[in-house]
Amino acid sequence: MIRNLQFINRNINRNINRNIMRGYVPKPTKNINIFIRNAITQLKTKEEIEKTEEVVNSLKSITTNNYNPVFLTNILNANTQKENIATQYTPNEFRNNRLDLVSNSDVFVFIYDENALSVSGGVELGYWIANNEYANQKDTHTHTVIILMNNMSTTLLKMLPNTTYIQVNKSSHDLDESHYPNLIKLSSVSELPDTFNQILLKLV
Repeated sequence: MIRNLQFINRNINRNINRNIMRGYVPKPTKNINIFIRNAITQLKTKEEIEKTEEVVNSLKSITTNNYNPVFLTNILNANTQKENIATQYTPNEFRNNRLDLVSNSDVFVFIYDENALSVSGGVELGYWIANNEYANQKDTHTHTVIILMNNMSTTLLKMLPNTTYIQVNKSSHDLDESHYPNLIKLSSVSELPDTFNQILLKLV
């Protein structure tokens, strides 16, 4: 009698577990495509290059179970990047490749260094802004993140819509916060991964 009851209980539990598993469909992890633009080829000193590399590596160190970060650009060695581009692409091919990556991005990260402004970086950011001008009115979720390595005197890049500004060293410059919507001030680069993760979670 006891054996029969145990057998029946095992079958009941097995059927319950089987039905639960049949009805359980894991939620797919969303990819978030991230385009990082930096001016590393314009930097002049080893210290500046290492500082930018530290920021990029911090952004890429994020870990989460809520989404899958896909980084569309790779940082190349600053001393060989121009040579690599010259040997691998024609100007038209390179431009089409980069702008295609921008078009497929959900997040555009612009690492802004007042001492190393890049014309091509401005072209890519302008292309991104034009493509996403009406993003808030559509069923799309895109966002711009501008990381301030120091000060920003470029008026056109201030007060951008759908943008978070991050100052990596909050004691470096006294910024007019009314010009930087969603401004986040960090004490050090070590705080950047968690801050970036919180921004991306809003897009999931």
